[in-house]
Amino acid sequence: MPLTENMQHEPCGNFGNYVSRSYCSVLHNMREIIKTVCADENIGGDASMWTPINVFIILMSLIEELQVYGSRMEAHLQDKKAFEAMKIEANKLKEEIRKLKAEKEVLAPGSTECLY
Repeated sequence: MPLTENMQHEPCGNFGNYVSRSYCSVLHNMREIIKTVCADENIGGDASMWTPINVFIILMSLIEELQVYGSRMEAHLQDKKAFEAMKIEANKLKEEIRKLKAEKEVLAPGSTECLY
């Protein structure tokens, strides 16, 4: 099936020939295929490219593509949550370092030597 204007996508970023597609654009393609199949009068006939196995194969590949996008979104959300937790931990450690430096100054005023 040739790509219609609605189904073409622009390259994204500097990824060479990689074409960026959104989750919704894949769903749109699936809907377009189903509309085309339902409108095809010769479905399953010798002249039709829309044999049941062809439709199944195309839809399965689009479902796989959706699974990949869903997995990427889930991974990004987990990475974002982990990054936020690391920022909180870093701020706690900075506060602990500040307190230790203050304690060191109280115990040994004017000392600049490193104890570690």
